[in-house]
Amino acid sequence: MVFLGIKNTLLRFDFKARGLFWDHPNMTNEIFASILQDPQDTEYTWAISRLFERLSSVEILSLFRWPQVEQMLKQAKLRPVILKPWEHALEYFHQKSSRAR
Repeated sequence: MVFLGIKNTLLRFDFKARGLFWDHPNMTNEIFASILQDPQDTEYTWAISRLFERLSSVEILSLFRWPQVEQMLKQAKLRPVILKPWEHALEYFHQKSSRAR
């Protein structure tokens, strides 16, 4: 499920310019954004994995909120070198948010 406001943000982001479609020459930003909004799409796992592989954490967090990032990480197929820093960041986020309560 895409959070409110995420759809417009995704549509404005230029994924193609960031080199995300190097192996999908017919992919467009609009199609990619549509895939990201539908976890049931057959290419969803590929799309979210590509996001984590190619975009910086700042870019990803400008597109998605922490709870959604956490859900996406559970479905993404990532190498440990990419996954471990995100797991560490999520652990830090949970610690910090639990202290704020």
